[in-house]
Amino acid sequence: MGVKSLAVGFAAGYVLGAKAGRKRYDQIVKVSSKVWNSKPVQAGVDKAQDAAGQAFGAAKSKVADAVPFGRGKAAEEDETIVAEAVE
Repeated sequence: MGVKSLAVGFAAGYVLGAKAGRKRYDQIVKVSSKVWNSKPVQAGVDKAQDAAGQAFGAAKSKVADAVPFGRGKAAEEDETIVAEAVE
C-alpha cells in the first residue's frame, strides 16, 4: 500500500505542478533569486562560510596533531622515540 500511495501522491503532484505551468515556475525563480541575492541573506551566507572555514581550520589542525605519521606534534614525538630506540 505504501508504493501505491507514493505513486498516487507523485501523480497528483505532477498534475498540479503541470497546471501551474511555466509562468508560475518563472515567478518562483524570480522571487527566490531576489531573496537569495538580498543583502541580509548574503551577509548570513558570508558569516556561515567564515564560520565553516574557521571550524575546518581548527579540525584540520587537531587531526594533523593527532595523526602519528602526519606533520603534527605527534609525528615529531614519534620520530624522537624512534631515534632514541635506534641509538
